[in-house]
Amino acid sequence: GENITAIMITASDSLIAAEACKLLTQRTEDWHSLNDLYEGKLFADSGRFEINLLPNATATNFLPGQCTTPEQNETDGSYSFAYVLAKGEAGLQRSFEEARGFVAGDYQQVLEEAWIDRLKKKYPVKMNDAEWKKVLAK
Repeated sequence: GENITAIMITASDSLIAAEACKLLTQRTEDWHSLNDLYEGKLFADSGRFEINLLPNATATNFLPGQCTTPEQNETDGSYSFAYVLAKGEAGLQRSFEEARGFVAGDYQQVLEEAWIDRLKKKYPVKMNDAEWKKVLAK
């Protein structure tokens, strides 16, 4: 799919996210130092990302040299955004480094499914219908 090469930032609050965006637009080459500068309140990483998996995917043009609008994570209240380095072409094959995480995730899923199947065979679940009806009656 459509993709970008970007620096992904997750910050503990919106002020830190705004500061990080400002710093990135001024000195993109120093993005690694953001992790140290904010001491655990910010996480920065770079890579190639499919656009449909990014925060605000439908509300952004993804122009190189710009930050996407920070989006709040409902789970922990953090804010995530991307600083776009380059826009990629759809349909291009990923390099080994770009694909490694996807392959590892897929393999982990296969292992987990096999493990759950073995557990289900070894420890079958049997319902006591009489007790279940008592629970539902309460």
